[in-house]
Amino acid sequence: MTDDDDPLSFDLDDLARKLGLPALPEWTFVLDANDFAHPEPNVYRWSQWMERSQKDGSRIVAQDRIGDVFVSTVFLGLSFDGDLWETMIFGGPHDQYQRRYQSKHDAERGHTFALQLATGDKTHDDDPEDAA
Repeated sequence: MTDDDDPLSFDLDDLARKLGLPALPEWTFVLDANDFAHPEPNVYRWSQWMERSQKDGSRIVAQDRIGDVFVSTVFLGLSFDGDLWETMIFGGPHDQYQRRYQSKHDAERGHTFALQLATGDKTHDDDPEDAA
């Protein structure tokens, strides 16, 4: 059985058309072998990719532990106003710090900044996202 034969497999644009709605914005994404994001409107294929990437770690850009603080940057697979990557700090004085990015390059830079923030080398005043 192919995923096209699976009753749980559907394309969001096809569903919108069947319901008489305008085309839905692209909001589900996957990464290719070169870490470029591409829309994946088929929810079944998207969920299969997300499950695989969770197991093989391909969604992880970087994760670091500094004492009791954990800094994580990952590919989300969902678009939040065009942002597909996210950095978060868990624990310490900056617990729940969060920034989202539109490119892996920006996410890598954001992770570096979050590490500096977590270690006290930078402050929120130095955050380039706050200046924007």
